[in-house]
Amino acid sequence: MLGSIFLPYHIRRYRKRKIQRFTRSFDAADTIGLICSYKTLINGHHVDDLIDKLKKRDKTVNILVFYDNSSNTSSGSTGSFSKKDLTFFGFWSKGPVKTFVSKKFDFLINLDLVSNNFVDSVLAESKALCRVGPFTSGSGSFLELMVKPEKNDPVQYIDDTLKLLSEIRNYE
Repeated sequence: MLGSIFLPYHIRRYRKRKIQRFTRSFDAADTIGLICSYKTLINGHHVDDLIDKLKKRDKTVNILVFYDNSSNTSSGSTGSFSKKDLTFFGFWSKGPVKTFVSKKFDFLINLDLVSNNFVDSVLAESKALCRVGPFTSGSGSFLELMVKPEKNDPVQYIDDTLKLLSEIRNYE
């Protein structure tokens, strides 16, 4: 799609936006957003396990899934988007993406270990109070918290992220 050519420009533009961001304690957090690609979602039950763990802690969890192939975007309770949801100028035209981006999540967690411009665009545009993702050299300017797992393992990354988030406290 031609709109994907404009994504790096939009990501740089959204990085410069001034939105008040702060990190509250994980215990006080109410809403958690999760974003990932379909490949991450189907490579095991670790995403479902994370959702279950968050719901047991009384967190409201919303998930948005990126599909490379737009014919697979029916995913039941999860929001989904694909390359075809970009306009000619690289803006998101689909409702679930616009709704997800406008929500003020307490934490928005990127579950993908490998960066892609489509997920990065949603992260950069998001109004979440604290955006969390894997440690990569290019994403530092739009993530408030980066996690570097010891191994390049999605299960280890999710466990490390949840452990780190659980240790965040309010200090007054």
